[in-house]
Parts: sequence; structure tokens; C-alpha cells
Amino acid sequence: MKSYYTLIPEKVYADIDRLDESFKQLSIHGYKLSNLMEIISIVACHTRKDVKTSQLQMTYINKLVPSGQHYMKGLLELGIIERSDFYTPGSASFQYRFSDDYQSKYLSFPLKDNKLIYRIENAQAGLRKKTSGSIRGVSEQTKYLKQLSIDPGYYSFIEATYTDDVERFNAYQASATRIINQDFFYSVDSTSGRFHSNLSNMPKDLRPFARIQGESLVNLDIKNSQPYLSTKILTDPGSIAFLAKDPALAMLLKELKVPHKQDVETYISLAISGQIYEFIMQKCL
Repeated sequence: MKSYYTLIPEKVYADIDRLDESFKQLSIHGYKLSNLMEIISIVACHTRKDVKTSQLQMTYINKLVPSGQHYMKGLLELGIIERSDFYTPGSASFQYRFSDDYQSKYLSFPLKDNKLIYRIENAQAGLRKKTSGSIRGVSEQTKYLKQLSIDPGYYSFIEATYTDDVERFNAYQASATRIINQDFFYSVDSTSGRFHSNLSNMPKDLRPFARIQGESLVNLDIKNSQPYLSTKILTDPGSIAFLAKDPALAMLLKELKVPHKQDVETYISLAISGQIYEFIMQKCL
């Protein structure tokens, strides 16, 4: 059985014995302290730094923890967690956050409930299988993502660098813990086609600690990448016709012939050299 860790805000953990006694009075079927801590950890691990909340579906919570909705209800009633007033069916779920009284640095604890770990692993595998149909064509990314790990030295780094910045410390700790737990997520944006995953969402300062098969990662950034890629339409549109989902667009690309007049040549030259945005800025001054 792999190692699995839960994240608990320091102020919540300081009150954990009282919470344990309170939850024992709620008559939750099969109540366990480990289940309660995992529900708290789910909120902690999924809190987004940009919006400072966790957007969670109750069906997801219940897959991970039996009777998860009752644990969440108890945490809401006790004022440990707060929830947004509304959600949009089929679009946006309720958003959860720790109340101001419990906002604090995340502490990490090993989860020792093997039965719960087994349930979590099965639930995560099922969720990844469910999304597999939406990520066709990126099998290489998902293959290596599943081998992703993080060097333990990350903790000394965030402890030394962000000890006084609780919000950033927690964001980094949550990102690292999901990798340690092999809680991998991935999806392809239906609008832009971008591949989203633990790695693409990882804070920049944490990336030097990411490893695949024990090796550090190398970051390559294509300058003005979108204009650069668009030059393919101007130089050899037929070669990318197979990427078009619309048959009419595919046919258009196959037949398209772009005359290379001065404006087209200038655009291609600027995009390839990585100077197109600087050129536009100068023209706008």
C-alpha cells in the first residue's frame, strides 16, 4: 500500500479532539476520524490560490469518503468550513473554504486507514478512466504524468521561503501533496485544446522539484507561440487539414493558397523571430 497524506490547517488540527467528539454525536454511519480528516484534506488540496476556494461536487466527495456529505454538513454546521450560496447545475459546483477562524498553515499527516486509501485509489482510477475519452491524442503526456514525483527537498524550500506567506505556502503544499498521493488529474480544454494537469497547474517555484523517473524536468517556452504556429496556415495549410474537426474547414485548408505579399512575409518573419508582439507595441505607441 502506497503512502498517502492528508493536509489539515493548523488551527483545525489544534481543535481535532473536540471535533472528533462532536462528530461522534452526529450518528454518521461508520464514523471514523480518518474519514473526517480526509474530507478536511479534500478541501485543503483543492483550494485554488486565485479564487481561494475549492470547487467540489458532492458526488466526487462521496466517491472518496463514505457518507462524505454528512461529514461536510457537520463541518459547515460547526463553522469550520463555509460554502458559497449557489451553484450552477452542469456548470459550476458549490465552492468551499475554511472559515477565517481556521485559516492557517497546512500540516501534513500520513493516512493510516488502508481501507480508506484503497477506496480513494479506486475512486481516482475510475475518475481518470471516465475522462480518458476526452484526452485522445495526448497519450504521451498522460503516460509521463503518471510517473511524476516530487523531490522531498521541496518542503525545506517552501518552509524557508514562504513561512510568513501562509496562502502561498498552502498552495505549494497542496500541489506537492496531490503529486505525492498520486492524485493525478488531466483534461484537454475544449476551447483552446490546452492540456491541463498537475504539472501545468504547478506553481512556478515548485517545478524545479518535479521529477519523472527521478530526472529533473526541462522547460521550453516558445516565444509568441500562437502567432508562430499560425504561420503553418500561411506556408503549408494542407499539412494541418487533418487537425480540423469541421470537414468544410479541412477542405478549405487543403485548397488554400496564400499569396506571399509583403505583409504576409513580414508577419511570418516577425513570428518566427519572436518579435511580433514588440513590433505591434511599437506601432501602437
